[in-house]
Amino acid sequence: PLERDEGGFAYIGHWMFNGRHLYSDMLDSKLPGLYTYYAFFTSVFGLHASGVHIGLLIANVVSAICFYSLVRKMYDSLMAAIATSIFLLLILSPNVVGFASHATQLLSPFLLGGLLLFWNALRSDKTYLFFISGLLIGLAFTIKQQAVIFGLLLAVIWWPARLRWYPVSGK
Repeated sequence: PLERDEGGFAYIGHWMFNGRHLYSDMLDSKLPGLYTYYAFFTSVFGLHASGVHIGLLIANVVSAICFYSLVRKMYDSLMAAIATSIFLLLILSPNVVGFASHATQLLSPFLLGGLLLFWNALRSDKTYLFFISGLLIGLAFTIKQQAVIFGLLLAVIWWPARLRWYPVSGK
């Protein structure tokens, strides 16, 4: 009932929450965030296919809410509804991501939440949102290393945006 990677991740996650040590008792090359994610959902919803897939469902719902909120802030409600509908069709399509719970889907709530908070921080005077945004992007990195690209992108965007809070005085 579980796809090959799902079963392995759930197995390692389960044993992490039961006293085994990652990278010494159980060997794999992924960062620990992915296994912690699986361990959390299998401990809450059960160590079976339904528990893993309920975790995926929750991740997809949170991702869709963050995506809708981000697009709505950038454009309007109609555009956000259309974009989120397309987003949901794509993440459920078997040719794109499908119903198997993979790291790409599981990092999405953290990544989209980080992007949403970053956008909010750019539009407000609440600089602590940058910290929380970076924290969420960092958590996404612990699930799948490719999320580092988004962290670098946000750093490049933040660099000129910081001048809003710390303007350079003219000499």
